Amino acid sequence: MKITKHFKNTIQAYLEQRAASDSLFEWKYTNRNFFITTSGYSIERGM
Repeated sequence: MKITKHFKNTIQAYLEQRAASDSLFEWKYTNRNFFITTSGYSIERGM
């Protein structure tokens, strides 16, 4: 199963919105190489 660009953009937008509203999440999201792994696929910040 291939992850589409639209899916990556949707997840990225959600993470950025979450970072804007949650200071602890923002710190972790902006200061580390944040990624999500689901069934062997990963989404990295800045892709």
